[in-house]
Amino acid sequence: MSMQRPLQIVLVLVGLGVFFWLMPPVRVVRMHNVKGLTPTGSFDAARFVEQFWTNQLLPAVSRATPADELIALLRTNAAAARQKFGRSIGLSQTCNFFMAGTGTVVGVSDTEVLVAVTPDATAPDIALQTGLIFGNAVRDGTGLIDVNDYPNSQDFNAISAELNRLIEQHVVPRLRQIAKPGARIRFAGCAELSGETTAPLPVRVVPVFAEVE
Repeated sequence: MSMQRPLQIVLVLVGLGVFFWLMPPVRVVRMHNVKGLTPTGSFDAARFVEQFWTNQLLPAVSRATPADELIALLRTNAAAARQKFGRSIGLSQTCNFFMAGTGTVVGVSDTEVLVAVTPDATAPDIALQTGLIFGNAVRDGTGLIDVNDYPNSQDFNAISAELNRLIEQHVVPRLRQIAKPGARIRFAGCAELSGETTAPLPVRVVPVFAEVE
């Protein structure tokens, strides 16, 4: 056997070692890094969401993107708005936003509250959702929950389900109560937009907070 073949084998093994070091086939997450675990090691999504809502999400409302600024940029340059204010999970083309602001209620239906937030607007810029809540807008929109903390995809999806349930039970009824045409309201919420070059208006927003101004 020539010296060239053993050298080739060594180079291949070194190359494989570098590849698996950079991109391990199995991602190991230390159990103490997984948030929301019970003492038995199982994940309690409801308990996690209750604590997350009070201790992280609501305090973060003050740092959310101003809704009027986001809408104005979406109108003129949706790609720039996505780059400046949006968040995406992994390679997803969906972009998530976390916004807060004030606006005038210009319409109410069984499934949404239409709000004008930009100066002198009479048509709605935002549609606050008040029907059944689906999707991952709130989980992914705030940037407060890291997918890497949840090696079990079922646990990660359970967070979205519990967040949506909490919104349906606590935020939506309050919003329906105060949302009268002409009313001025403060709100915060999250939105999901696809990878299109334009943004559909009004933007559908899942509310996490609402009160009369």
